[in-house]
Amino acid sequence: MKRTLLKFLMCCVAAISLFSVSASAYSNVPQTASDEVINVIKLLEIANGDQNGNMNFDKEVTRAEFVKMAINASTSKETAANIKLNISLFPDVKNSYWGAGYISVAINNGLVTGYIDGTFKPGNAVTLEEAATIVLRLLGYSNNDLVGSYPSAQLQKYKDLDLDEGMSAERGDKLSREECMILIYNALSAKTKQGAVYCTTLGLSANSEGKLDYSALLEDKLDGPITVADKNNILSGTSFKENENTTYILNNSEVAKPFIGSGDVLYYSDVINAVYAYRKTATGIIDSVSNGNVTISGKPYTIASAAAKDKLSFGGKFSEEKSFVTLILGINDGVVDVTEGSIDKISENDDNASIISMIDQTISKAVYIGNTDAAENWQNKIPFSVESATVYLNGAKTESPAVSVNDVVYYSKAFSSIWIYRKTVSGTIEHITPATSPTSVTVSGKTYSVVSSSAAYDLSVYGEYEVGDRITLILGINDECVAVADTKTTSGLIYGVVTATGEKQYTDKNGDEYTADFVTVTDTGANTFTYEFDNRNFTTGDAVKVSVSDTVSISRISNDIGKSGAATLSSAIKNGKFAEHCEIIDVNGSDVIKIIPERIAGAEIDTELFIYSTVALYHEYDSDGNISKLILKNFTGDFFEYGVVNVKKERDEDRDVTKYVTYYKGNTSQTVVTKETILFSTGPARFIMENGTISSATNLTGKIENIDIITDTAVYDENDNEYLVSDNVKVFIKTASSYEYSSIADVATGDYTYTAYYDKLPIYGGRIRVIIATRNV
Repeated sequence: MKRTLLKFLMCCVAAISLFSVSASAYSNVPQTASDEVINVIKLLEIANGDQNGNMNFDKEVTRAEFVKMAINASTSKETAANIKLNISLFPDVKNSYWGAGYISVAINNGLVTGYIDGTFKPGNAVTLEEAATIVLRLLGYSNNDLVGSYPSAQLQKYKDLDLDEGMSAERGDKLSREECMILIYNALSAKTKQGAVYCTTLGLSANSEGKLDYSALLEDKLDGPITVADKNNILSGTSFKENENTTYILNNSEVAKPFIGSGDVLYYSDVINAVYAYRKTATGIIDSVSNGNVTISGKPYTIASAAAKDKLSFGGKFSEEKSFVTLILGINDGVVDVTEGSIDKISENDDNASIISMIDQTISKAVYIGNTDAAENWQNKIPFSVESATVYLNGAKTESPAVSVNDVVYYSKAFSSIWIYRKTVSGTIEHITPATSPTSVTVSGKTYSVVSSSAAYDLSVYGEYEVGDRITLILGINDECVAVADTKTTSGLIYGVVTATGEKQYTDKNGDEYTADFVTVTDTGANTFTYEFDNRNFTTGDAVKVSVSDTVSISRISNDIGKSGAATLSSAIKNGKFAEHCEIIDVNGSDVIKIIPERIAGAEIDTELFIYSTVALYHEYDSDGNISKLILKNFTGDFFEYGVVNVKKERDEDRDVTKYVTYYKGNTSQTVVTKETILFSTGPARFIMENGTISSATNLTGKIENIDIITDTAVYDENDNEYLVSDNVKVFIKTASSYEYSSIADVATGDYTYTAYYDKLPIYGGRIRVIIATRNV
């Protein structure tokens, strides 16, 4: 029985040993070599897999096999493959031996010799020093170039040339197929005795680092490019046979096949059983096309396909100067196809400034619509279809591109876009600089660039306008003066609020200076103008109408809109009935803030506030009943500062109670002394500012508790009610005795209990102004 058990155990050991040898000999999983190493060896046909495609990485390599790998990595590859020998090279290398041709060429090239006994021993496993010696000779080095004796001298040079990178074998070790592949791969990027990168002697490219250019090799050896038309059959029309071992690479990262989609550029290879996909574009303005390259927005790209070349060459779809295009890029950023440009395809590395610069390169000069005929036929001035163009009016997209007299039009054929500007400013000319060829003009206290020759002529010493005249400037895309018109023929009417009054120096038509009153008005577009006008009856914050013709007229606007008008205005705000180019300002004395309709849309406002004009100072509707202009009086609360206060009470010598108050305005604080008569206490507050300093504070009493979620734009309570957050919300962490300044990003993911304080509920136009986070213990 013991003998039977022993026999059984020996069989088990033998089976395990046999299994280990078999698995090792036919391993298809590299331990050290990268995908790049293996692909280079395969693409250059230096070594291939067996009939099943297995690379057998762990299998030992014979001397004859390594000689074949070395010759396949040389210029003698084709010679060795086709040579026919009539005699035997060695007793153990007959002329019929499979490797005889490779060994013969290797001997003739000085790569190998036989042993002293006259044999070659082709079936012996190649050792590190033998393989290193063959590679050194491949690089042009002989024994005379080495210092020392064999094999120390050879192995030292092998290390000096970085042929050992990724190698684990030591002197005397037998090399596996994987190690031989790594060694040959390293040799391709090594320097020859003459100083060249070895791969360049084979007609291959080296990169900027002096290494084999793997991308260039792929581009040369891969089939393609093709563009994916069907996501479910990405290689339709090719002979490539996909299998379960096919590797898919998207933008140089391995992915699962489903990640490759329509529009991707594909390259493929049966040799390495791989598909390379590229999803990359470049968008810009064509600067030039020459010598197989296209330059867009200052960056050159190589044209890598006949289709792209046809579209970019003379007479092609995109041969027109300054075309706006999107390049479809493949391997090495080669241009595979060209399509019409799309701002949506501009890469994430491009910012708004680059988009603006592209538009600036293609936008037309200002087209001034100076009369009725020009207004009726303006589309004839646009060299492309207006119906398919994107049209903007005063910077906002519009669906109804009607053009009126005194409009200024710009267009970009490349972007198929049209910009219409309908903006004028009327007032008295205060300065023209220089007088002979004006480049700027000052009207009603504001200076404008003069950008057209006609406007420059009209304002020059040769034209009809001079300092002291009342005129209307026709303004363009950047508020520059495109044309000048007489106030008798243009509307010089604005609505706004008085933001300053006083006296200033003026110059008359004779060049003499004089002092006169002025009134500064900020209109509903938040533009500020200063007029020479008697200001005795005006104070800052007054809502006014300004009319400029032969004279300047400024008058207060009546605020009494009545109960019916108040109800209509309140309803329009609540229902978000705002015109396409609605202008809204919020006023607090001399301070004015321009606000967008979305800021107040949906707000519920007590009509009583409108009746007594404590909220709305002026409003207008368009023909559809939408609000087109609106002046609010301190409605949003955005003029104030918000934060928290700490209060400390002490008694002075007269036994009076004094408050020492520390205001935390963001991450700064200020301590002041106030009397007991000022009523506020520790906690969130609204600060009243005077001359840039805090003069008093009012506590915020409205608060939201039981908050579950806090974001940059809103907080949500346990019932999922949403409360909008101010853009300048102040966030503090409450400590035992004070507050620490923080931010939503810092407290949103921490273990805190939140309390949010508002000036008034968002439903009434308010916002969350202060958030206090208390650490949970």
